[in-house]
Amino acid sequence: MSKAENGEETLKIIHNENIQLVISEVYTTLMDGITMCKEVKSNLETSHIPVILLTAKNSLKSQIEGF
Repeated sequence: MSKAENGEETLKIIHNENIQLVISEVYTTLMDGITMCKEVKSNLETSHIPVILLTAKNSLKSQIEGF
């Protein structure tokens, strides 16, 4: 299990380790969870990794953005 403080660190870990699942807060420093997720899913090498985004927001707009 690895731990990152922000989205940029998460991407570095994903590219350097055999990661099977990412659980991330939406609001992190340097790179938010939504942007990090877009980076993961748009890269052919990492697009298979499931990403779970956590947030306290419960609006429909926030849910759609997460999807």
